[in-house]
Amino acid sequence: PHAAAAKGLETFKVTNVFGVLISGVIGQVAYNWAPYALPLFMGIGSLLGISPLLLILQSPPDPTDSTHLNFWAAAAGALLAVPLATLQICLLNVSKPEVRGTISG
Repeated sequence: PHAAAAKGLETFKVTNVFGVLISGVIGQVAYNWAPYALPLFMGIGSLLGISPLLLILQSPPDPTDSTHLNFWAAAAGALLAVPLATLQICLLNVSKPEVRGTISG
């Protein structure tokens, strides 16, 4: 079970990186299309990312085949990364010009 969990965590981390990159591009397109679409995109991605995590938690403790766990870990990693790439843009838009960049580096 430890090897399956380690492989699932590694899958989650790798797809999280790709999810940040892809969601950054999609988030920019959504913001250019309509500024209100960016928070909707972030919220929908977060809500959809919860479902694969719930499926992982409901899986048997000692799976014979961990393929489905890796699939759900990949889906959760990509979907939960959606707000990460666009959160800094949202924080910059609500801050006063004199304090921009002090929160996020």
